[in-house]
Amino acid sequence: MAQKKGLTQFEKDKLEIDPNFDFRKIGETPLDALTTNQIGMFKWTGIYHQLQKGYFMMRVRISGGLITSSQLSAVGRLAKKYGQNELCITTRETFQLHWLRREDLADVIEELK
Repeated sequence: MAQKKGLTQFEKDKLEIDPNFDFRKIGETPLDALTTNQIGMFKWTGIYHQLQKGYFMMRVRISGGLITSSQLSAVGRLAKKYGQNELCITTRETFQLHWLRREDLADVIEELK
């Protein structure tokens, strides 16, 4: 089988898209103006596009499975404020915040810090 010459669009995007996303700028950009590959690369920061258009899910890793009460409270507040009052805990020691709006991603990230 002959190899294809050149890079795929995804490979080109990986070279061109800065992984240090400015989520404030992304929040101001219409969703339709973001490419599928740009949205797909959010996963580098733990953010995934949900099946429901315009909503995102963020994975928050719990290092070593240990979390302080103040950290747990902070994640709970984020779930209440941005995630329709729901917080998923996975078997792989992560929290998942669902139903995040693109406009709120920068605020969620700042509040997690």
